[in-house]
Amino acid sequence: MMSCQNNHRKCGRNGVSLAGRRHGIAVPLVLMVIVLAMSLAAALIRVVALQHAHAETVARQYQAFWLAESGVQRATTRLRQSPRYDGETWRVPAASLDGAEGGTVTIEVETTEDQPDRWHVTVDAVFPDNSPLRVAEHRELWIPYSLAQESSE
Repeated sequence: MMSCQNNHRKCGRNGVSLAGRRHGIAVPLVLMVIVLAMSLAAALIRVVALQHAHAETVARQYQAFWLAESGVQRATTRLRQSPRYDGETWRVPAASLDGAEGGTVTIEVETTEDQPDRWHVTVDAVFPDNSPLRVAEHRELWIPYSLAQESSE
């Protein structure tokens, strides 16, 4: 350590120069600022990644919703064309959805004894088809037989 008796430096209580000590504080301070900045950057990256994943989930939910709605329309149209329509599995290719993934819509049409004048229609839509991130939508409705009679008149 440097003595400061004859120099014009600031001296501590024991006569040792304080100039050497100042440099020792700067390095840990700079390191703390770097660690803090890296922590903030990591937190920001995590938030952006979570928001992106959420946006993709919402997009899949919307697509499944509209596939289910399309399934209801398809069932209604098919029943108007043929009252013997009992459903189908409709595979919607990715090209029809303007995307990289397709979907599947399962339509079931049943008649029941407790509702003899109606079809019980169940629609299940899954998007995307073969993905662990798939989303499902379900619709269930009763369609009166008179609907098929209206279209034949």
